[in-house]
Amino acid sequence: MAEMQHLKDTLKLHQAEVLHEVQLMTDTLKGDLVEVAMQKDDLDQKIGKLTHLSSENEASLKKLEDALRSKISEQEALVEKYEDLLNKHKQLEDSYYEAVEKLNIAEKKLEEMFAKDQIIQKFETVSADQKNEMYKLSESYKEILEKLLLTEVAKTDIDKEMQRLEVQLRLSNQKTQDN
Repeated sequence: MAEMQHLKDTLKLHQAEVLHEVQLMTDTLKGDLVEVAMQKDDLDQKIGKLTHLSSENEASLKKLEDALRSKISEQEALVEKYEDLLNKHKQLEDSYYEAVEKLNIAEKKLEEMFAKDQIIQKFETVSADQKNEMYKLSESYKEILEKLLLTEVAKTDIDKEMQRLEVQLRLSNQKTQDN
């Protein structure tokens, strides 16, 4: 029995040691659990903050997304306006080239008209010169006609004179023959 008692005492001693170690482990575990609980509370607070921040970020992201969509719509509208302006520019450019072509054609016609005008002016100058020449010729012709008329008159006078002289000569010849 003494051995039993000794075993009981040893067992109690071991039990006390084990109990002490279990108590230490339990205390450590409790401390760890308290620390884990505190960390959990901290984490819960952080998660709450993160959730709040996340919802704020989500709202902010939603605003940014809406703003980006708005900007994209504005950009698309600007691109559309730019394309319209580009088309109008192309039309204006085409109109400009057509106008330049018409202007070149008009310029050529104007040059042709100028050349024709110069020809007409030369023709008018030549015509005026010819009129002057014709006038001079007409004046010369009139002078010649006048001279010719005078010559005709003189010829008629000469013819009459010749006839008179012939008559006188005949008369004189007859007288000479008669005598």
